[in-house]
Amino acid sequence: MPGTATSHRNKRVKQPRDADTQSFAEKAAVYATRPIRTEDEYDHAQQVIRQLLREPHPEGSVAYDVLEVLAILVQDYESKNVPELPDATPQEIVQFMSEQRGMAQGDLAEILGGRSRLSEFLNGKRALSIGQVRSLRDELGIPADVLIA
Repeated sequence: MPGTATSHRNKRVKQPRDADTQSFAEKAAVYATRPIRTEDEYDHAQQVIRQLLREPHPEGSVAYDVLEVLAILVQDYESKNVPELPDATPQEIVQFMSEQRGMAQGDLAEILGGRSRLSEFLNGKRALSIGQVRSLRDELGIPADVLIA
């Protein structure tokens, strides 16, 4: 909704230079008091979160509270404005991760126990065995729970 943010909300909070992170958190706290309504506010909230995440903050500190509230506000904004990605199939995940690692089909076939098993898996005709799930987890870093459909 254009025009709903107050003018002080649109001003950027300056990054800390000589001041400590706590005072940055205090300045940034204004962003944790209202809903995020625009993409600019969303982008800025993410910048503030990244800045505050550079250092650990004790629970109950101003910085910790600002981080927690901003995370909730960002999550709310995303649930309303950012389209969800469709769930990927185990086959799509394996193909993507193997491509990211520069693996050839032959390498993937070796992990799964042969070209015919790879082909059956990629075509959705065969589920992965426990051993194949473990191998994919170890070789490609894919969590086992996303490979079990």
